[in-house]
Amino acid sequence: AMKLFGLQAKDASSIADMLATAANKTTGDVEDFSVALKQGGAVAKLAGLKMNQKVVALEALAESGVKNSDAGTSMKTAFIQLLKPTEKQAALADQLNLSFVNQAGNMKNMAALSADLIKATDGMTNAQRAATFATLAGTDGVRTLNALYAAGPEALKKYADANRENGTANEIAKEKMDNLSGSMEQLGGAVQTLAIEFSGLVNPAIRSAVDWLTGALTDLSKLNMRELMKDEDIRGVVEAFVALGNAVK
Repeated sequence: AMKLFGLQAKDASSIADMLATAANKTTGDVEDFSVALKQGGAVAKLAGLKMNQKVVALEALAESGVKNSDAGTSMKTAFIQLLKPTEKQAALADQLNLSFVNQAGNMKNMAALSADLIKATDGMTNAQRAATFATLAGTDGVRTLNALYAAGPEALKKYADANRENGTANEIAKEKMDNLSGSMEQLGGAVQTLAIEFSGLVNPAIRSAVDWLTGALTDLSKLNMRELMKDEDIRGVVEAFVALGNAVK
């Protein structure tokens, strides 16, 4: 996306903020916008649009349910049709008094396009408006014009303003980490509780066994071991106890 828009490495943070904001403000995610930019970025650059305005158009598309590569394809198709119309498309645009470029020869910003589309199709039925947009932008591009029309200029201006804010990506990442830390803390608490409950069930049995073994070894230590060890059976029992004691340690 950076090369497509002639941006440099120093612009990376602003792009990250822009995409994070777009994902936060719409139903799309960062990947949706990244893929869409790759799909339609070259045409957007030729149209003279800056990164912000391209993202604004994709935000409108996302809110209308068109995302990812579909959004990029629709945007690309719409821009091509509007900037290089057929005779039929040009005639319809003239009839509606529509112009899609500004005085500098670049495509108008999305809010201006939206306002023009609303004004030009005022009084039309939904079917008539859909047919008009399809003629102007083609079967793929119609979704872009419809998204801009549906969003309205005020919402599109708000998108553009929000996209200029700095630090959005870091704030969203921090919020996600905070949520993760909270979840990990809850998990730790649950594990600790489970350990305590398990310990409460197992410890009495282990303690009884250890106490019994300790008592048995203590009693044996009071006997005359030299005499007892002469008996093979007793010697075997003692050796077993010693081995068990070492295992417990």
